[in-house]
Amino acid sequence: INAEYGACPPMSAPLPPSSPSPTPPPTSITKSIKTLIVQRNTDRCKKFVEQHLTQEGKVQHLISEIESKGCQIPENFFHCQICPRGPAAFFSSETGIVMCCSQRTNFQKTGEHLSHELIHVYDTCSGSFSQDPQDQPRYLHQHACSEIRAANLSGQCSRPWRGHQPPTPNKESCVWWKAVQSVEKIAPGQDKRDESIRAVNAVWNDCIQNHTPLEAFSPPLSLVSPPYHPYPDSIGYRPPPASNTP
Repeated sequence: INAEYGACPPMSAPLPPSSPSPTPPPTSITKSIKTLIVQRNTDRCKKFVEQHLTQEGKVQHLISEIESKGCQIPENFFHCQICPRGPAAFFSSETGIVMCCSQRTNFQKTGEHLSHELIHVYDTCSGSFSQDPQDQPRYLHQHACSEIRAANLSGQCSRPWRGHQPPTPNKESCVWWKAVQSVEKIAPGQDKRDESIRAVNAVWNDCIQNHTPLEAFSPPLSLVSPPYHPYPDSIGYRPPPASNTP
């Protein structure tokens, strides 16, 4: 018997009592921890937004271009807050740009989300949006174009193989899929997915090559047709007939 570990107990010896299960922390402590995490995420969000607003780059350039068109960006235009499960950021003409801080972010992702929403602001300021949902298909097509531009020019699809559900193998597929998902939320009728796909495909060629006002930041991307998504079965995607594809 190894003296270092002591003698083995006889086979008939009773097993030692098991240690009791750890007592879960009180609800108040759990809430306090969640509050601290939320506050930390909000503080990080505010810090990164401020850095992008004060440093030369894509965000500052977009703001300058928007204001040059006569649309002023007030000091209280940007908000960091906890949002229900959904987008990482969104733009509303009533509230401005809201950055959702429910999840931890970093400087690069914050810049991408800001750029995405500022492109929508730019398109709105340029009169590129129909404000009447009944004005179909113009309403849907204009929103589809802005979603293509925002996904393409913001940098969100620069790393298309990371963090996208479903996975996308290249930038074109990433841009296409993000646009389809966004447009689907406002598409009319019951077949929202099909309506969204048709709208995105209808404006794809023109809008994927429209880099205004970020020409200096965006290498050209030329495509002759919308990309075919590589995982149709896993997402229930039915590609439109070939005759409908520009």
